[in-house]
Amino acid sequence: MLLDVPALFEMAGIEDQHTLVREVVKHGLTYSGGKCRTPSINPAFAHNALKIKEKGLLFFEQSLPDLSANPMCT
Repeated sequence: MLLDVPALFEMAGIEDQHTLVREVVKHGLTYSGGKCRTPSINPAFAHNALKIKEKGLLFFEQSLPDLSANPMCT
């Protein structure tokens, strides 16, 4: 059920919908001129960020994280 975020969003109450949006766009979401903008997106959802950006649904004010990079662990 957690893989179907749109269905989860539709079933949730308004407070839970707000919480979900805040988790995806941690630094706020602004709407202006018919477009949504955010400084960044939660890295867990970044794999869909390019599709969202190409559709013109959301614009990012910072560059998207490089998901192909493998950070070193100690």
